[in-house]
Amino acid sequence: MEKIVENIESIENEADKILNEAKEKANSIINEGEEKAKAIINSELPLEETRAKCEKDIIARAKEDAEKMMEEAKQSAAKLKESAAKKEQAAVDLIVNAVVGS
Repeated sequence: MEKIVENIESIENEADKILNEAKEKANSIINEGEEKAKAIINSELPLEETRAKCEKDIIARAKEDAEKMMEEAKQSAAKLKESAAKKEQAAVDLIVNAVVGS
């Protein structure tokens, strides 16, 4: 019976030791997490650098869009000129036919 009590006490002591080690490890992890969180909070964000990059990207996109619009406008203008020239020629042909035919 005495041996059983000794075994139980030994198991309890080992369990207490494991529990204490787990608590120490948990506290260590919590402290490390708190230190990392403080470091993140206290770190300076590169706000100006980020803002400048965003502005640069926005300007680049705006230039691309403007270039596309200009190209489309040039193509539309060329089509309109071609159409106007055809209509002008048709009007000239009608007038000539009207004069010659009379």
